[in-house]
Amino acid sequence: MNTVKFWFDALTPKQARLMVSLYRALKQDHPEIQAIFTTRDYEYTISTFNYLQVPHFAIGRHGGKTLKGKLIAFAERVIELADYIDQEKPNLLISFCSPSATRVAFGLGIPIISYMDTPHATAVAKLSFSLSNKIIFPSSIDKTLYLNLGANESALYPYNGVDEIEWIKDYQPKPEVLKQLQLEPHHKIIVFRPEESSASYYKAQGGMYKQILTALLDLDPNIRIVFFPRYSAQQDHVKQLGKHKIIIPPVSLDTLSLFYYAKVTITGGGTMSRESALMGTPSITYFPRKLEVNTYLENLGFPVYHETHFEKIIELTKIFLRQEKKSYAHLLKTLETPSSALRTVLKDLIPDFS
Repeated sequence: MNTVKFWFDALTPKQARLMVSLYRALKQDHPEIQAIFTTRDYEYTISTFNYLQVPHFAIGRHGGKTLKGKLIAFAERVIELADYIDQEKPNLLISFCSPSATRVAFGLGIPIISYMDTPHATAVAKLSFSLSNKIIFPSSIDKTLYLNLGANESALYPYNGVDEIEWIKDYQPKPEVLKQLQLEPHHKIIVFRPEESSASYYKAQGGMYKQILTALLDLDPNIRIVFFPRYSAQQDHVKQLGKHKIIIPPVSLDTLSLFYYAKVTITGGGTMSRESALMGTPSITYFPRKLEVNTYLENLGFPVYHETHFEKIIELTKIFLRQEKKSYAHLLKTLETPSSALRTVLKDLIPDFS
């Protein structure tokens, strides 16, 4: 087999984790493969690549909240990516339905494999599905959602798991993260990630994190909240609150170990809720709608909860602050990894890749 050069594009911290994990899984079986990683300048994404010690090339930026801003950022990134990728000449693109990378790959005749567990991101889906040769997605999500957004049925490949299992299945927590954040054994740690209020799919009014945070600060003197903002406005607001109780990491760090040592994770999104639950720590997501992959994990027995009412979020948090940690290692073994799905799909696109 000739050497295959993979192109991985990641637009968010979760995507960076997934793409690097997929590459490392493939590299174990095929040491000869090559890879390039592209990303954009957006919150913790670049520092996630730095934390994972993976060389990457940053192109483009986040377009902000307005439709015009998103459109211009997309167009600018397509132009810059086209020049870079035309020089690198990869054999295949793998991304989490990156609209700009997908458009460039299609335009340059590069086969496309897309991951997607958020079909509610309809704009991203419509810009990516119809151009993708293969779409890998959790089987807990109805494939009709993908078909209605432009996917070809022959492109769909469901697998029995969640994306996050790829980088959690063999992970061993490390207590060093506590020292890094100046956390002590008596502290009751809450990991907090606010809502993605500037995403095109997020229709609910942003700002719920402010109400939740204010209430959390009064629950217990030993509470310490590790806060991961998505935008500068969220960070600026939090700096006005209890400074000694809220910690804002300046760069990416060992979040998996942090989840393990935390009492509870609260988030307006989905990724951290699943990561936390897979590490055995209860998580609460106040995302406006129930996420199919979260419900899938909940039905398997993982401690992941969906709650949009402020009072109930606080009541659940009080319960979790008193609970002792349980092990869910036996459940992790029941999940299929996205890399196993990728290996199968690659055999269709690259016949001599086994």
